[in-house]
Amino acid sequence: MIQVQLKNLEDFKRLVNGQSIVFMKKSTDGFTYYVLLKQFEVEIINVFKSKNPLMLTENFDPGECEGICVGSLVEIVSISVHGRVLHE
Repeated sequence: MIQVQLKNLEDFKRLVNGQSIVFMKKSTDGFTYYVLLKQFEVEIINVFKSKNPLMLTENFDPGECEGICVGSLVEIVSISVHGRVLHE
């Protein structure tokens, strides 16, 4: 498994818009968003951090230009792989 820290919001939007489950964790530092993808048989955790919450919606409305449409938004406590905690 590979972890990728995304630098800007535009890259995050391209990854998730309309297709992905997004995992979200709120902390005192802001918000961290995780998107799990598989490319060429390699699992990738894409991570995006933001001081403010992103406008994510689970409901696709073609007339609605605000926000990022995602398949599901799930709030989490942590992410681990085979017992090893990646993010607490």
